[in-house]
Formats: sequence, C-alpha cells, structure tokens
Amino acid sequence: MIKGTVMEKLGQDYLEKRNEETFIRVDDTLAITVSTFVSMFGDSEMTYSSLAVNENTTDAWLEIFKRWNEEGILPD
Repeated sequence: MIKGTVMEKLGQDYLEKRNEETFIRVDDTLAITVSTFVSMFGDSEMTYSSLAVNENTTDAWLEIFKRWNEEGILPD
C-alpha cells in the first residue's frame, strides 16, 4: 500500500492537511498521519479483508475498518 492509494480511497471527507502532513480523521477526536498509517498497514491491500488480518490491527482498528467497509470506503 502506498500513501497515494490511502488518500485516494479515503478521499477528502477523511483527510485533513496540517502544516506539511496529511492526517486521516478517524473520528471526531482521533487522527493519524497518512505516513504512520502506511507504516503500520503498508503490507496490506486497502481492503477490509486484508486490513482485518494485519498483525497491527487491534480491536479498535478492526471497528474502524468495519465502519469504513460499511460506508463503502473499503471493499471486502
């Protein structure tokens, strides 16, 4: 997974530019840089089934990925 793929999948609804970094707005109180997301999940495809089994996927991330899947952001 590359940074551009993440930004394309999530779109402007989930991305926020702060200074020189682009952040993913996970929810109203949590954001992560796209670079950090890619370093955590970069060996996965940007799909629910791939991210769900990534070794870095916690229960909290799994819930986020489920939500993104239900919203049509992540394909199965």
